[in-house]
Amino acid sequence: MALFNHDTREVNAKIVYAGPGHGGKETSLTQIYRSLPPEQRSSLRAMTVQGDRVLFFDFRPSDDTMAGYRVRFHLYAAVADVLDRATWKSVLRGADGVVFVADSDPDRQEENLKVLNALAELLAAGGGDIDGTPLVLQYNRRDLAGAVPLEELQRSLNRANVPGFPTVASTGEGVQTTLSCLTRMVLARIGETLEELVPLEVPLPAETGAEAEVQSGQKALPETCPEDIRMEISGHGALDGGKLTIPVTVTAGGGSREFRLLVSLAGVEPDEG
Repeated sequence: MALFNHDTREVNAKIVYAGPGHGGKETSLTQIYRSLPPEQRSSLRAMTVQGDRVLFFDFRPSDDTMAGYRVRFHLYAAVADVLDRATWKSVLRGADGVVFVADSDPDRQEENLKVLNALAELLAAGGGDIDGTPLVLQYNRRDLAGAVPLEELQRSLNRANVPGFPTVASTGEGVQTTLSCLTRMVLARIGETLEELVPLEVPLPAETGAEAEVQSGQKALPETCPEDIRMEISGHGALDGGKLTIPVTVTAGGGSREFRLLVSLAGVEPDEG
């Protein structure tokens, strides 16, 4: 799930390159990294997860903002043959989109399908699903002699009819196009989320020195304002970085709407008692 920092007006989205080992994940990530201007990307780094090596970096697209928010993409790829499901579970946690890099080698078709099915299971175990997560297929190693025809790869792997692209990661051919398609899909999801954040003014007594903002959910309230209006705190509040977040539900005339009350506590001294 994309992370929104309302203080810095930045959205952070995570994209994971998945697929069988030695199929082009690491090479694809490296090609993307090299294609970006240095001022738009971080350094390319590696970490160890459950004994497996994971490459990652982040970058900002050239577009300045989206609905007033800057977007930063974080790209991850577990390299080589990763057999530990805990590694993939960790890497996929919080993923906003997935590039599945399939190998066009005829001898690796069973492995392609095995890893794709495992991906679906891991996404479901993490509370998501492969149909609800933005996904593109990257049919890599198209320069291989005897490569499986694209039509056959489509039939065997692309049952959800998601976008698919032929690529040659070693030369970079098609790699950028694949990622660009996925980032557009992820940005569309982020745009939907941003549309749900409707700022409202909430007056507070001047002496508190606090500022407040309300962000609403999607459930509609009646257009006319009935008399039976109820406002209830619907969960536990959270204090982070000088801001108090309080979940609130307003019910009126059979309709309801969920809000998050954000209260800035800058300048407010805590009660020592």
